[in-house]
Amino acid sequence: MFACRHCRRLNYRSQQASKRDVPCDRSWTLRRALGCDEGFLSLPAEFIRKPKGMHWRTFERKIEQLKRVDARALDEARALLGRIEHSVKIAGDALSRC
Repeated sequence: MFACRHCRRLNYRSQQASKRDVPCDRSWTLRRALGCDEGFLSLPAEFIRKPKGMHWRTFERKIEQLKRVDARALDEARALLGRIEHSVKIAGDALSRC
């Protein structure tokens, strides 16, 4: 059955993403625009090569944007790992009392 988004009560993909996923998604978008298939944890922005046909000024602007976005994404990843470590510690403490 074909129905519109409103009738099926569907939302857009961007509306389903959590706030902490936004920097990571933005990083992937910028990296794809620069022709890079690797994530922010495996390849720093400084090592991305300029795509053929892209102006240097555009490339440098995108790299600066990417550096800022990667820093935010890395902060979010650190915060997530901190929450996971805290949860594991609590679970380990609870198991040791059993």
